[in-house]
Amino acid sequence: MKPIKFKESNTELGKDQKEYGTLPAYYDPEDKNGIAITCWKMNFFDRIRAVFSGKVFIALWTFNHGFSPIYTTMKKKDLFNG
Repeated sequence: MKPIKFKESNTELGKDQKEYGTLPAYYDPEDKNGIAITCWKMNFFDRIRAVFSGKVFIALWTFNHGFSPIYTTMKKKDLFNG
């Protein structure tokens, strides 16, 4: 899977940082929870794997600090109204 730009994205996290890839995201600094939303696209083989396994693995870099809550969905309307 790879992160992709989407209509609502308004920033690029990790831009110009060699050790990380650029991560297009939607971020509202006025949001009290500091939520960043990203979108990922599966290639053909990822789709086949998902159909048969029903699994997706997610890795979070915590840098030995607490875990941040995470939410995954296949539906944009779960995150954006309208």
